[in-house]
Amino acid sequence: MKRTTFTLALTAAVVLLLSLSACGLLDTSGDPSGTQTPPTPTQDPTACTNHFVQVGSATIALGQEFDPGEQFHVEWIIKNAGTCIWTPTYSLINTSGDSLGAPSRAVLGAFVAPEETVTLRLPMAAPGIAGEYPSLWMLQNDLEQTFGTAQDDAPLRVVINVTSSLPTPVPTATIEPTQGPPPGTHAFKFDQVLPTAQCFDFVGGQVLSCADADADIRFNFLMGQGGNILPLHLMNMGPGLQSAPNRSDCESSNYFKLPVMMSIPAENSTGWHYCFYTDRNSTRYYGWLQTVDFNSEGLTFSFVTYEP
Repeated sequence: MKRTTFTLALTAAVVLLLSLSACGLLDTSGDPSGTQTPPTPTQDPTACTNHFVQVGSATIALGQEFDPGEQFHVEWIIKNAGTCIWTPTYSLINTSGDSLGAPSRAVLGAFVAPEETVTLRLPMAAPGIAGEYPSLWMLQNDLEQTFGTAQDDAPLRVVINVTSSLPTPVPTATIEPTQGPPPGTHAFKFDQVLPTAQCFDFVGGQVLSCADADADIRFNFLMGQGGNILPLHLMNMGPGLQSAPNRSDCESSNYFKLPVMMSIPAENSTGWHYCFYTDRNSTRYYGWLQTVDFNSEGLTFSFVTYEP
């Protein structure tokens, strides 16, 4: 039997990796490129059935312990047990619980025929606050019909325990607007407001749709837990700093594709500075942002984006 492995990236795009199972029955001898030959759908999608069964257990044990901010991958092996051919636009979606740093929706990116077994591999990160975090996932077809709720195809799940919380930061004084931006600044603003579930462009210095290719960050608020800043697309962020960095600090910083976690109350986890870089075509922009405040309505921050 052929097994296909999908790596679901932290953005909604998916990198597809084809791998052979031990039985090695994927025959690519007639296809010089060695790529997957998609099946030709012959059924009305409204007439066939969508159904899957999980094969074995997830690679992350229920209740497995992680340090705050620790990165990991979860893998589920599932079998297409229905009669529909899953198309590349079928999606894995987060239906309940914390998405653990993963996108709430990620497309499969390949065809999966009935009776075919596939491995879904999703990168995640542990939140910064101690506690138990369940995360439930199901599949969705091209008609946006979700499946994974019946007894035999219960939602795919991850339940992790974060063993401790990140140290409580000590905020430093914010830069006053009267000081103006540093030399060589491309864009800046003090006390910029980003509404919850909306995105921001650090090159254009504006709030925009998260579907826009220039969206750099998204702010999410988790009721009773806190907020997080999720880097998108080509955006990467460095570790928190207690004082404002300069351009050379940000150019030499270490960078990660991880959300910035902020706990409640906001005054205990704001005031920190974070270097960032983002790319536009072949041009790289460095800069930093400082968190000022957040609540269920949005995030307030100051930022500087340097000239490339």
